Amino acid sequence: AEALQRALEAEQARVMEEAQLKAKQLTLAAKDEAIRIRDEVEADRVHIDFYDPAGAVSSVLTSDRGVITRRTNDMRAMGHVQVRNREGHELTTEELTYAAERRKIVTDQFVQIVRGRDVLTGYGLETDPDLEHGQFEIQRDVRATVREEPDGAPGAEPGGHGSH
Repeated sequence: AEALQRALEAEQARVMEEAQLKAKQLTLAAKDEAIRIRDEVEADRVHIDFYDPAGAVSSVLTSDRGVITRRTNDMRAMGHVQVRNREGHELTTEELTYAAERRKIVTDQFVQIVRGRDVLTGYGLETDPDLEHGQFEIQRDVRATVREEPDGAPGAEPGGHGSH
């Protein structure tokens, strides 16, 4: 009987918690984007700025959709995900996760990293969001190629930095 009483109390607590969560789910419209308020915030047309220790933007992430966990600031970006740093280095993939506490970008999806004339591709990645430390840990099927010239920079000198 005591076990049954505890089970009933636990079920009542679960039902109350679920009712409270449902009551807290509000819908807002912001720039024609539906965002649900709860522990996870969902958004369309995501644009996230990452900052260096001096407070300057070090890289920008864009994607079709994203889910941010407010409690941890972790984020999952999905659909045409692109991270571009101030040097013009660019990471593209279809889905990635930003682990805020570790300050790392991780994915098990196909990735392409473009740094000047160098193009790296493969599956799975862990790196810093600023893409500046050159520490890309691509997990498998790694391929590296060198392009004739960087995109959008005809006649650019190897190793030179654009005006981005």
